[in-house]
Amino acid sequence: MWQITYTVIEGEIYYRDNDIMVRWSGNETQRNRILGMHAIRQSVRYLIDIQTHGCSTDQLVEAQEKLNKIYDPYVKKYGYLSSRANKLAFREDNDYYLLCSLETEDENKNIKKADIFYKQTIAPVSIVKKVDTAMDALKVSLAEYGKVHIPYMLSVYPVERERLLQELKGQVFLNPVKAADGNPNQGWETASEYLSGPVRNKLKAAEVYAKDNPVYLANVEALKAVQPEDLTATEIGVKLGTSWIDQEDYEAFIYETLNTPDQYRDGTYAIKVQLNRYTMSYKVTNKSSDYSSVAASQTYGTKRIDAYSIIEALLNQNVITVKDKIEVGDSERYVVNQKETTLAREKATLIKDAFKEWIWKDPQRRKKYVDFYNQNFNDNRLRVYDGSYLSFPGMNPEINMRDHQRNVVDRALHGSTLLAHAVGAGKTYEIAAICMELKRLKLMHKAMIVVPNHLVGQMAAEFLHLYPSANLLVTSKEDFKSENRRKLTCRIAANNYDAVILGHSQFERIPLSAERRAKILENQVERISGAIAEMKEEQGAKWGIKDMERQRKNLESQILSLRNDAKKDDVLDFEQLGIDALFVDEAHVFKNLSIFSKIRNVAGISTNGSQRAMDMFQKIQYIQELTGGRNVILATGTPISNTMCEMYVMQLYLQSQKLHEKGIDHFDSWAANFGEVTTSLEMSPEGGYRMRSRFNKFCNLPELMNMFREVADIQLPSMLNLNVPKLKGGKYKIVESVASESVEYMMQELAKRAEAIRAGNVDPTVDNMLKITNEARLLGTDPRLIDPDAEVDGDGKLFQAAENIYQEYIGSQEFKGTQAVFCDIGTPTGNKKFNVYDFLKQELIRKGIPEDEIAFIHDAHSDKQKEELFADMRSGRKRILLGSTSMMGTGTNIQKRLVAAHHIDCPWKPSDVGRILRTFKIKKNVEVTDNGKIII
Repeated sequence: MWQITYTVIEGEIYYRDNDIMVRWSGNETQRNRILGMHAIRQSVRYLIDIQTHGCSTDQLVEAQEKLNKIYDPYVKKYGYLSSRANKLAFREDNDYYLLCSLETEDENKNIKKADIFYKQTIAPVSIVKKVDTAMDALKVSLAEYGKVHIPYMLSVYPVERERLLQELKGQVFLNPVKAADGNPNQGWETASEYLSGPVRNKLKAAEVYAKDNPVYLANVEALKAVQPEDLTATEIGVKLGTSWIDQEDYEAFIYETLNTPDQYRDGTYAIKVQLNRYTMSYKVTNKSSDYSSVAASQTYGTKRIDAYSIIEALLNQNVITVKDKIEVGDSERYVVNQKETTLAREKATLIKDAFKEWIWKDPQRRKKYVDFYNQNFNDNRLRVYDGSYLSFPGMNPEINMRDHQRNVVDRALHGSTLLAHAVGAGKTYEIAAICMELKRLKLMHKAMIVVPNHLVGQMAAEFLHLYPSANLLVTSKEDFKSENRRKLTCRIAANNYDAVILGHSQFERIPLSAERRAKILENQVERISGAIAEMKEEQGAKWGIKDMERQRKNLESQILSLRNDAKKDDVLDFEQLGIDALFVDEAHVFKNLSIFSKIRNVAGISTNGSQRAMDMFQKIQYIQELTGGRNVILATGTPISNTMCEMYVMQLYLQSQKLHEKGIDHFDSWAANFGEVTTSLEMSPEGGYRMRSRFNKFCNLPELMNMFREVADIQLPSMLNLNVPKLKGGKYKIVESVASESVEYMMQELAKRAEAIRAGNVDPTVDNMLKITNEARLLGTDPRLIDPDAEVDGDGKLFQAAENIYQEYIGSQEFKGTQAVFCDIGTPTGNKKFNVYDFLKQELIRKGIPEDEIAFIHDAHSDKQKEELFADMRSGRKRILLGSTSMMGTGTNIQKRLVAAHHIDCPWKPSDVGRILRTFKIKKNVEVTDNGKIII
């Protein structure tokens, strides 16, 4: 019997909550609804059961006829199962979403019966009793157990054990590290598993074991054949600050390059390179000792900043800037000295080039670091996953998983995975299949699937369409009200669900225990204390210690607060729910993880993070600790869309242990090994140009990608051969408009204000660059967003956008083509005299488009209203939808009839234009226009 459910005993309704049976009481109409839906549930459960275990066609038809006979009169009297009244009556039952899956809605909002009423929707569990070859035995072993299971293989292929292994020679290997004395069946792996991963270490282990046991000689030969080709010095990127270069070698470079006198190489005033391993901060001590050095002050340095200081900045990957102190009224400020800064950066380039040449110059030093890099970073062979063996018991036979979906399921069964799959790849089905296979193979007990709030119901519907017999708990907003949260958490903990589905914001409301959060902070305190002790013991230096002691004190205060803060309610903690697998859809929402970095004033590196991302990180750590690094699946089509740091965050989520093994315990270590800060000329917000430093260049990219792809399953549109439309002309259309006189005048005023700010003549509370940048964005769209009375030309940006929308509308009348109009500024909120949305709407109405065919996303205030609006777009009842990129982003299923997407203000990220390029479209050629360019 299902544990959270209505049941009927001798005509009376009871509600079962685990071991407690409560007699139900209510009015007659509710009673009849519950009785009817209970009967439908019993019928559909029976239908699912006989399909799962195998049945004849006659048995299937008979069960379907029974379901129809119960369902039809009920719906005729009480309405569809998904109606509000039926939901209110039955929503407390675990099976309510199962009943909802019996109905589907077409584009015209007509409710229809699902396939289960007429077709077989579950592939029966087939038991393989005999196969004809050893390879077939291996495949069914993988399908049944997810591993090489020698006894099972012998049961379906009854030959001598030696013959089985002989026939599988080269296909399976006994891993000596995992083998066990007395159990000859333990430690066997497929060739794809054994001959991948850290193959250099595996070869060393095999060679050691082969000395005593010749059975491993085959392992040695096979592993030798798959060793990565050694890199040479010219193929390895290295720079000042690279974490695997010894401090002594940095010192040697300084001494040799700057001709540091012997008296400053040792003793009280010695120039040394010190490293704080907790913060990965370098310090060059006694930099001023060698003050008379020509090499330090002229050849590789300047009068304003000597070479020792420049080297220290380069070790810490800091951008070198020289500033002058000026007096402004009664206060002092620092402004950049452009001439001295440019000269200092030129010297820094000389030092960088000198180090790259010096590090490989000495043969012994070159061998040391080339060998180290090959052993530690060029040691991995990617595994090729092949899910062709998977049979997916319990899956709807009407649905065929594509090759890339099968392969990623195979990958996820062997470890945590990032589903970096393009839009349209079928991530929802992939998540469901991975979940059910993990459960079937007993690799997990209970999963939690976290999706955007408005997609909870859609995820449940698609999951049940793929696996009709799945046991799901689908949460709602009501479940997370303060009076219901304990009931929900107890429900999760007490039941053996296949998966619990909840929204992003709801996930954060089930926290880890205070004890565990305190333990995480205690580990940080322990690391800081160790770093402080190391610095005091080894160098006796005080630099950095005060900062670390301040950090430690702050952490200890947080720990005390957590220890003393008694639970405010009796809601179960995350660890108490029995969750041992975590799936996160649209995982890019959690990329804003706080990272510690000493790199400052560099675009592309942000140390600010969100509590939501930290909560996710800590829960992922818990799951991976529980499972040995398994059972975390992140799904997103845009894992890296804005900065290089996002790759590090994804690795931190899924590969923190791997990074630690590589000696990368900080972002700055990762950045020093795999990235570089570049400085170039960029256009400034107010017009003109300025020098800007960005963390935007990869180095050692092959080795980084090799490590990243251990967990990342990457599927680009070009790899999937999806049935997606193509852009007209193969690229986005840029719509240019000439600036009006009022726009030109306003831009000149912005430029004057920016110049005054950079000169340090303006109080930041009165005016600042952020304010100017925002006003420039508004001005670039329409000057009336700044001054409602500003004059505009009839061929301005918004007028052109309206004309383009109208022409697309006329051109797609035959099939009711739809359009999405994105604009993040000038939205219809507040009491503004002018906004973009209302202006465009009135212009389109003036041109002849019916008002009821134009919609704003802002008018849909609930998930239900959004879905109704999206359905209207899919059917063509609504033809034009205006909204922001955030509100019309994830989960906006409107692509069926889309013919054009218009960006009124230029989108920040390429991923923002992906909504129109989706599968199952009516029109095969679409257009994306960008109205973000104004010619001045």
